[in-house]
Amino acid sequence: MKNIPTRLIVLSVVALLGVGLVLSAFVGPKLMSYITVGFGGEGSNRYSTEGFDTGLEYAPNMFHPESYEAYTQWKPATPFRDGKNMQTPPSGTVPRNGSYIHEDFQPYHYANTTEAYDLATTNVKSPVAEAMAALDSLKRKEAEKGVLAKGKTIYEVHCQVCHGEKGDGQGTIVKNNVYPTPGDYKTKENLTDGKMYHSITYGKNLMGSYASQVTPEERWAVIYYIRSSFLK
Repeated sequence: MKNIPTRLIVLSVVALLGVGLVLSAFVGPKLMSYITVGFGGEGSNRYSTEGFDTGLEYAPNMFHPESYEAYTQWKPATPFRDGKNMQTPPSGTVPRNGSYIHEDFQPYHYANTTEAYDLATTNVKSPVAEAMAALDSLKRKEAEKGVLAKGKTIYEVHCQVCHGEKGDGQGTIVKNNVYPTPGDYKTKENLTDGKMYHSITYGKNLMGSYASQVTPEERWAVIYYIRSSFLK
C-alpha cells in the first residue's frame, strides 16, 4: 500500500462510488425485491415487496398497516378463507350511522300482523317526544325547531298528497277523486305514536309501506310534526 499513490486510491474510491450509484439506480430496487422475497417469501414475510417493486422500505409498518383494509384481497392480510376483508353483513344487521344517532332508534321488532299492530299502539313510544319532554321549556323550544322543520318537509313530500296540507284528509289525489280520504287527523282521538309508526313502517289499509322511503329517525320526526300540528 506504501507504493500506491494516494491520488490513485482516491480516484479508485470515487470511481467505485460512481459505479455503485449507477447500479443502485437501475438494479437496486429489483435486486432488493428479490432479496427480500428470497429471505421470507410472500407467505411468511408480511413485509414482502413482491409485486410492488419498491425496493427498500423506510417504514414498512406504515406501508403495510396492521388494520385490515376493507377492499384488500391480499391473503396473508386477512383471516377469512376467501381472502377478502369485507364480508357480507349477517342478516338483520342495522347500520350505525347518522340515521341512528339516538340510542332509542333500535330495530323494530314488531311483525306485520294485527296482534303486533295492537301491541305497538300501546307499547311503542316516541323517543323524540320523550327526549323533548326531558328538556326545560327554553331548550325544548330550540330543539323542536329542527325536528318540526324536518318533519314538515317529510310530510309535504310523502304525506300531504293524501292527508292534505292541514291534515284534514283533503290531499290532491283525494280532491281529484283518485283516492278515498284517509280522514281528518282531528277525528282520530286514539291515534298513538306507536300506531302511526307501525302504519308508516308496514302500511295500513290502502296506505302502503314507507319503510324504504323514510328512515326510522325521519318517521319519528314526521310523527312529532303531525302530533304538534294536527292532533293538539
